[in-house]
Amino acid sequence: MTIGILEVLAAHSQNRPEAAACVDHERSWSFRQLQLLSDLLSERLQAEGVATGDRVAVLTRSHLDALVVLLAALRLGAIFMPLNWRLASDELAFVLQHGAPRLVIADADLSDGYAEALAQVPHWRDAVRALSAEQYAEAPSRALPAPSAEAGLLLYSSGTTGRPKGVLLSADGVMSAVRAATAVSTFGAGDSMANALPVFHIAGVIAMLVPLVVGGRLEGMDKFEPRAFVETLGRRRISHTILVPSMIQMLLAELTACPAELSSLRQILYAGSPIGEPVLKAAMDALACDFTQIYGLTEASGVATVLSAADHRDPALWRAAGRPAAEAELQIVDPQSGTPLAEGEVGEIWVRSVRTMRAYWNDPEATAQACTASGWLRTGDCGHVRDGYLYITDRLKDQIVSGGENVYPAEVERVLYQHPAVADCAVIGVPDAKWGETVKACVVLRPGTEATAAELMSYCRERLAHYKCPRSVDFHDALPRNASGKVLKRELRAPYWQGLARSVS
Repeated sequence: MTIGILEVLAAHSQNRPEAAACVDHERSWSFRQLQLLSDLLSERLQAEGVATGDRVAVLTRSHLDALVVLLAALRLGAIFMPLNWRLASDELAFVLQHGAPRLVIADADLSDGYAEALAQVPHWRDAVRALSAEQYAEAPSRALPAPSAEAGLLLYSSGTTGRPKGVLLSADGVMSAVRAATAVSTFGAGDSMANALPVFHIAGVIAMLVPLVVGGRLEGMDKFEPRAFVETLGRRRISHTILVPSMIQMLLAELTACPAELSSLRQILYAGSPIGEPVLKAAMDALACDFTQIYGLTEASGVATVLSAADHRDPALWRAAGRPAAEAELQIVDPQSGTPLAEGEVGEIWVRSVRTMRAYWNDPEATAQACTASGWLRTGDCGHVRDGYLYITDRLKDQIVSGGENVYPAEVERVLYQHPAVADCAVIGVPDAKWGETVKACVVLRPGTEATAAELMSYCRERLAHYKCPRSVDFHDALPRNASGKVLKRELRAPYWQGLARSVS
């Protein structure tokens, strides 16, 4: 690791100790306070036996709490493991069993809501908030181990096998992603970043770290509510933010209903899914600030290509996903043979950089399928390159991106198959003006049984995070299959995507 996250914080704490590092609706910490809080928590963790390679999980909506836990974990060479508080209880229980954290630090209200899942692991309630202001006066007296460069974050994303997979990222890779995001932004010391993305998303982590590394101010927001978000942008004179396209659309609707003065806003970075061209044009017209798109995936630490602010000034490039980001390579290959394809030919997108994941946690088979021996990451996305720009056209995987959230049909199908009336099912993504895609279930009922669409959607909502659940259900006599019995999901999707420029949104 060249200059890492901890070294940057130490420099800011020494050179500009009283400058605001991060704030939320009730707290404000300087760089000195952030340094001391993370040091204090690392001492507590070390006293509990947390050591290099252990996972320290956090179940919180707060960016400030998550940031302190991240810094404390890195200081011990431990692995930061943010938990998705939108999961159903049994989903979270699986993640905890699979990731086996040494300790979970949880918000009190989330701890209560997931009491059964958390019963299997040691956990502290509101541990960051318990660090008192009086402790700011002194730094820890005990020397702490140097951080590990081998691992830094363990993020769980939905799995194609029907269970979430743990993506192990290095601290070096995450720092590289922060550098790449910073390089295409106008963010500088003294600027402010409003972050309403959850900390269990890689984009939320990167947006949390950019202000820290550059020396600006993180404005942490526990959730995205359009009215409160607009008010914060104006009242706090926010200069930068990062959003997913569905958030941009909700922001536009709010500004249409209640116009606001947002002249301080200079740049919006967006990620998670491509944006509809009409929405992008309306946002650029309404907000009169720079827009920058980042395409990536958790397995690449969130940053693979960038469509810069300058690129956005050419409408002909609005369908592009940009050029390779700093410190990254990209190629289009035949997905069967791995042979690189010529410009303009459609194939699987492969990326390679220091940001590529170390592994899927405790899953060597899945790791081998995703990563080549030469360090290339198979993204599962299909696209082509033209004049140096990447254009995404489809997915090899069945992944659905709804409002910036990744949904894998296998997870939803696993639940649907448990319903006594379901004989066969397939889950697909269909276009949606607001969310990009929404989840649709195609269901074949067992003979002699009955079930309504509302009943099946309710059944899923009781067992899955709500964003994964079908918003519509089609009933079929039989599902189309090929000779080997595989469901032909492309045939199921085709009527809904007909006439659109691309078959992912």
